[in-house]
Amino acid sequence: MIKTVLIVDDDAVTLKLLKELLISAGYKVVQAQTGRQAIDRAIAYSVDAVIMDIMLPDMDGPEAIAVLKGQEKFKNTRVIFLSGIVSRQEGCVDEILVAGHEYPAISKPIDFECLLQLLDED
Repeated sequence: MIKTVLIVDDDAVTLKLLKELLISAGYKVVQAQTGRQAIDRAIAYSVDAVIMDIMLPDMDGPEAIAVLKGQEKFKNTRVIFLSGIVSRQEGCVDEILVAGHEYPAISKPIDFECLLQLLDED
């Protein structure tokens, strides 16, 4: 079961909204605004899931996820990408390919119900 979620976005408003949503849904939340911060905080807090913006100021989200997924500790960590550049497919989820693995991607503005469903999937 996912307990601690890392939210990574360079937009402070998005971080605040997601944090409030996830805390109200019972999750512990860790935040980061850059790819490097995301890697450091994921390691420091042993997160169960990462909600990652694609476009970040220092390194892009897929690059940061590739670094994390390269570590044994994060092989089974759930990853959900967020971006204004993905399109909505059937339902609310698209997919993004990172280092040979497909991950769900949700477009902005965020469909919070869809996000919570993705976090709750087994």
